[in-house]
Amino acid sequence: MEQQLPLSEITDRIFSGFPSLGRDADDSLDAVPAIGLRALGSDGRILRDEFDRVRVPISRRLRENQVQQHDILVTVRGSLAKTVLIAEEFASPTYASGNIAVIRPNVARIDPRYLWAWTQAIFVDQVELLRRGSTGQLGVTIDDLRNLLVPLPPPAEQRRVAEAAEKMLHFRYAQQEVMEAGERTFRALLQNTFGSYAP
Repeated sequence: MEQQLPLSEITDRIFSGFPSLGRDADDSLDAVPAIGLRALGSDGRILRDEFDRVRVPISRRLRENQVQQHDILVTVRGSLAKTVLIAEEFASPTYASGNIAVIRPNVARIDPRYLWAWTQAIFVDQVELLRRGSTGQLGVTIDDLRNLLVPLPPPAEQRRVAEAAEKMLHFRYAQQEVMEAGERTFRALLQNTFGSYAP
């Protein structure tokens, strides 16, 4: 039987993003790029054109609060469960918004891609485990995340699972791109055929 450890034991940090402080925040605050719910694609991609802006106090703009390569972002509130693995560093400091939790894996203990595949299974495929109350909305706390038990197979098995998950992710990307190209082609056909009557 493989070992299971609390998520807190195989991560360097688990934290929530910054809520917007509104328009009337004092001058020591200015808006910075933030990954919010809309920027987490349902296919596991970051949608950069959907970034939000949040106000982060200058005193909290530490490197440790920025989204970094290998971080896993998960929705903790809302109606849709989404997870994204950050594959590369951002060009400028970027933060998570308040409806997002950041899981920072300890890469010496766990393959970030494996951990992302596991979060995909829990947050997307078994989302009913995370819903709270009569509305069925997500309501996941940082303590909930810290206490989740993660199966921890040997590194070779983690890599095998991670590689299979990556292949599936690339297939989803390709499928999405084909669907989007098909939609554009169909819209162009309608426009060319029906002109201003096309939707």
